[in-house]
Amino acid sequence: MLEGQPVFEVDMAALADKAWPQPGSDISDWFNYRFDEISWKVLLAARAWRPRGCLEDQCRDKDS
Repeated sequence: MLEGQPVFEVDMAALADKAWPQPGSDISDWFNYRFDEISWKVLLAARAWRPRGCLEDQCRDKDS
């Protein structure tokens, strides 16, 4: 949660203060699992087209 909003719903472009690209900041304070701002956007785009709660294997089974 970020300011009461689930992190998957936060619009990073609308954030007033992005501390992670500042000199001396540690990106791991903001992103886990080797994510950065670009890879996070890719993850959100991938989640957007999947039905809520649909795991990859379950989605493949439904399509066949």
